[in-house]
Amino acid sequence: PITLTTLTNLCWLLATAADPAERDPSKAVELAKRATEIQPERARHWDKLGVALYRNGEFSKAVETLEKARAMCGGQDPKHQFFLAMAYWQVGQRGQALENYAEATAWLESGDCKEKPSQEEQGRFADEAESLIEPNVPTSNTQPKAGNQELSDE
Repeated sequence: PITLTTLTNLCWLLATAADPAERDPSKAVELAKRATEIQPERARHWDKLGVALYRNGEFSKAVETLEKARAMCGGQDPKHQFFLAMAYWQVGQRGQALENYAEATAWLESGDCKEKPSQEEQGRFADEAESLIEPNVPTSNTQPKAGNQELSDE
């Protein structure tokens, strides 16, 4: 039988494998949904679902799910904030994206991410977020304010 730990580890691998060819976002979403059904009180299952939704191109749902996971963690979920930043960017909420990106970057640079595999993985996520967000940051202060735009998957 597959344990819940195996289920969530497989979900994470299918959503975040270093080689994009090894990813299967739709299967990752399916596995993460099962985990949230089995243990809906566990924030870590919801954050995995949020990451899987992001990888599956379901950006609005990713924002909602990652925010739910963060709320369940008392507002602190730095390990997944790069994905939250990218999801906000994809739905056009630039202010929220930049805020989450800055917080995630500060967390990574603080050294609080002490486990070597996690450091390498977070570094990959940081690079991905940087390549999405930083080249697109306007040079003027004309960015939309957080919350001014509705969520969409466009």
